[in-house]
Amino acid sequence: MAVNISTEQALTKKVWNLATTLSGQGVGYTDYVTQLTYLLFLKMDAENEKLFEETSSIPEGYRWSNLIELDGLDLIEQYEKTLKYSVSKTILSELFSLRHRTRLINLFI
Repeated sequence: MAVNISTEQALTKKVWNLATTLSGQGVGYTDYVTQLTYLLFLKMDAENEKLFEETSSIPEGYRWSNLIELDGLDLIEQYEKTLKYSVSKTILSELFSLRHRTRLINLFI
């Protein structure tokens, strides 16, 4: 598997910048790690749909594409709805399914 170092470095830098921002706002380590992980898995699900033509098992309204079309308070409200839905349903189990874990592991190989 070919690895694009500049893409990995850009992603790493972006994640650390977000972590630094969240930490600076008083968000605890486990909270921001959880938030960033959740966002990364939503993004991975969207990329799996696009690149591998896989069907997402995340319901419409709670996907990455639904978040990126919003901004400001609308984005915050939708993200909170998505988080609440993920806790009440099984989105997290889908995000951590074998398919996604395998792809995540391959990113680091």
